[in-house]
Amino acid sequence: MPVRPIRHLIHCGALTLLLATVSSCGSPKKYDWKNRDVAWKYGPTNGAARFEHLTATGTQGKGKITEGWHCNLTDGKTLTVKPYNLAKSHSLFGKTKLIIGMFDKSGARLHTVTTDPLTTDNATFTFELSEEITKPIWDLVIWFGKP
Repeated sequence: MPVRPIRHLIHCGALTLLLATVSSCGSPKKYDWKNRDVAWKYGPTNGAARFEHLTATGTQGKGKITEGWHCNLTDGKTLTVKPYNLAKSHSLFGKTKLIIGMFDKSGARLHTVTTDPLTTDNATFTFELSEEITKPIWDLVIWFGKP
């Protein structure tokens, strides 16, 4: 007698799992090149890397300026680069800027922008760009440099 209720529960559990899996398998979201997150990475932190880049990335010194960046394209023309977990203080605030290279899928450089000096009050940057640059953007490479 107890075997039947357990078997019944197993079948019900399997059916529930199957239904949950099927319902979550909708059509994939359509890619919207105009409104999307853009991948980023830091430029190399070895070889000819400058003091500002090594220090701001935390490769040398006491800590990073930020844990990373959220890079987002809006309306196919506005690129926003915003830090997450920005340091409350850093020796390079006001003494370094971002140099942001934009690359296509093949690794060809499309465009480069430079920011004002990075501070606790000035750490989010917005750039208005043409579709010729924004549509093929695959990723960004970020360097820290002298203002």
